[in-house]
Amino acid sequence: MALHLKFGKEGEKAALDFLIEKGYRIIEVNYRLHPYEVDIIAMDGDWLVFVEVKTRQTDAYGHPIEFITGKKEQNLIKVADYYLQFKMPNREGRFDVITLYKKGGAFILEHFINAFTAIG
Repeated sequence: MALHLKFGKEGEKAALDFLIEKGYRIIEVNYRLHPYEVDIIAMDGDWLVFVEVKTRQTDAYGHPIEFITGKKEQNLIKVADYYLQFKMPNREGRFDVITLYKKGGAFILEHFINAFTAIG
């Protein structure tokens, strides 16, 4: 496995562990609705949460959240719309972002709850 892919998987594992520790119930990991993907889908109380995990080697070129584009948000919204319509109707959904980067050999993790909305 390429080094950057391995690093990304480490970040996703750290994000999963973080969410589980916070009491989230994990529903799906790397859920694909071709050609789109959501890193994590979880329940937080009554909320169905679509989580994008952004892992970077460093924050030297900007905070990891800065690398989530409007196009990426739109793709996540498409998957969430389908999921809420066909898999878990009558649920409220939200979009969280978990960012991770290495500093001093350790991951710095930040959780942005309701990081963006489907409404313009």
